[in-house]
Amino acid sequence: MAVINDPITSVKTLLSGNWVSGNTDSATPTFGESWLLGKKNLKRGDIVYIYEVSGTHDSSSLGTTVDKGTWRISIDISTAVSRDRLRKLYGEVLRIIRANEVSPFSHYSSINPVSRVDQTDKNKRWYRYVLDCELISYEAV
Repeated sequence: MAVINDPITSVKTLLSGNWVSGNTDSATPTFGESWLLGKKNLKRGDIVYIYEVSGTHDSSSLGTTVDKGTWRISIDISTAVSRDRLRKLYGEVLRIIRANEVSPFSHYSSINPVSRVDQTDKNKRWYRYVLDCELISYEAV
């Protein structure tokens, strides 16, 4: 039986390993996983958190020996610098995801952006997007 990598760690590794700081004002954010969530000072730099929202398995779609896994992963992008910086961070995340739609990573066959929510708080000067992605894998059972 195949062992599937943790989806959160896989997405974090994908983003941090392919980040080009030249696309984001020479800034590389701190990448965090959901179990490391805690208060972070945005004045010390930008933050990208990755956490799992839900997951499903479907063994009937491809027969009895293959299990299709679908995970909903949120990529939480935050900065205190400016909305322009937030747009650049978001653009870099999308660039990495789109580059890997064609070349699968890890044990996953694809990662696809699904939706984005703007959770910016203008009063606190906290610029934030939460991007939901669908992560799909196939594994032998």
